[in-house]
Amino acid sequence: MITYKHEKFIEKAINSVLEQQTDFDYELIIANDNSPDATHEIVKGIIKNHPKAYLIKYFNNPVNLGPNANYIKAYNSGTGKYIAICEGDDYWGDNLKLQKQVDFLEENPEYVLTYHDVKYVDENGLSLRNFSKGKAKKELKRIDLLKGKQPLFLTTCYRKLPIDIPKEMENIINGDTFLTSILGNYGKGKWLDIKPAYYRYHSGGIWSLKEKEYKFKAKIQLFSVLKSHYRSQGLQDLEDYFANQLFLYNKMLLMLYVKEKNYSGIKYALKNYLYLKF
Repeated sequence: MITYKHEKFIEKAINSVLEQQTDFDYELIIANDNSPDATHEIVKGIIKNHPKAYLIKYFNNPVNLGPNANYIKAYNSGTGKYIAICEGDDYWGDNLKLQKQVDFLEENPEYVLTYHDVKYVDENGLSLRNFSKGKAKKELKRIDLLKGKQPLFLTTCYRKLPIDIPKEMENIINGDTFLTSILGNYGKGKWLDIKPAYYRYHSGGIWSLKEKEYKFKAKIQLFSVLKSHYRSQGLQDLEDYFANQLFLYNKMLLMLYVKEKNYSGIKYALKNYLYLKF
């Protein structure tokens, strides 16, 4: 559970994890990225008073690392065979979530991750139907994962990688998509019938309310890193796929700047577009 400025939400997120019913041991790693609000005090209060606080491993970074570096730090501090994610402003809706996902992964070694449905809510927990994507795809093949076609990471439970998370992940915004692609090297993904988790859209969210320009630039950064990563691995098909995605998103960014008559943006995007094309 990575968290930053989640004082309004962190207690519900923690409780949704501590309410899990399992026949195996698990730990809740809370990685607070030096929140300037009351997140730290709330977490410390839960650790002091909650009857299942012994499951919590907590650290509060002395300086802000950024979400991906914070995630990698939390990941590396874990001892589990499987990883599940619930950021500090989201929460799970099924107290058998972990049991169901781990049971499936134990019985099906060809799968590297499982996932389930999600509901979108505002900061008060009210449903946002306009953001509903319906049911997730029932199965993701290895090539789907390799190409970064991901379920919402809030719903996933995946096998801990047999390698370290590549350092490139620290330098991009879409770390979950990058990690999905790396996981695709080790198996498939499966949807399970689990009660939905709850993903919050709010003004403090890292991704949910960002503008199109920001999102396009984040994708361009991601695809550039993945292209280079698979080139270094000698995987030409994947390098070519991400090169094509990189070209496509540069074109979309250029069209956005043209529509907005942003001339400095047009110059920036056109230079990249022509470089990639020729």
